[in-house]
Amino acid sequence: MTALFGLLSSALLISVFAQKLQLTRWEKYVHNFVADIEFNRERRGKAANVIKFAIKVWYLKRRNHRRTCQYLQAKRSLYQSIYSFKNTKQEQRKLTDNSLDLVELIHLQNYTSTKTKRIGREITIMKSTIDQMEEKFVDINNTMNKIQQTLNLLVEKNFK
Repeated sequence: MTALFGLLSSALLISVFAQKLQLTRWEKYVHNFVADIEFNRERRGKAANVIKFAIKVWYLKRRNHRRTCQYLQAKRSLYQSIYSFKNTKQEQRKLTDNSLDLVELIHLQNYTSTKTKRIGREITIMKSTIDQMEEKFVDINNTMNKIQQTLNLLVEKNFK
C-alpha cells in the first residue's frame, strides 16, 4: 500500500512539473520566432556555401582540372552543402508545422476558404470582362475590315 501511494504521489509530482515546464501559447510564438530567425540565418549561410562551391567546381571544370583532388573535394563539398541546405529547409518546415495548434488551424482554414471564395469571384468577374473585351475586339475587327474595303474601293476609283 505504501509503495502504491509513493508511486501515485511521484506520478502526480512529475505531472505538475511537466505542466509547469510546458510552454504557453505566447512562449511558443516567441520560441518559434527566434528559432525561425536562426534557421533563416543558417539557411542563408548554407546557400552561400552552395554558391561558393558551385563557382569553384565550375572554375576548376573550366580549367580542365577534372581529375585533380581539388576538383573532387570541391564537388564533394558542393554536394554536402546542398544536402545540408535541404536538411535545414526541412527542419524549418517541421518547426512551422509543429507550432500550429487546433485554434490556429481553424483560423487558417477559415482564412483560406474566404480567400478562395474571393479569388473565385474575381475570376468570374475577369471571365465576364474578357468576354466583353472579345466582343469589342470582334466589333473593332469588323470595323477595320469595312474601313479596309472602303479604302480599297476609293483606291480603285482613283486609279480608273
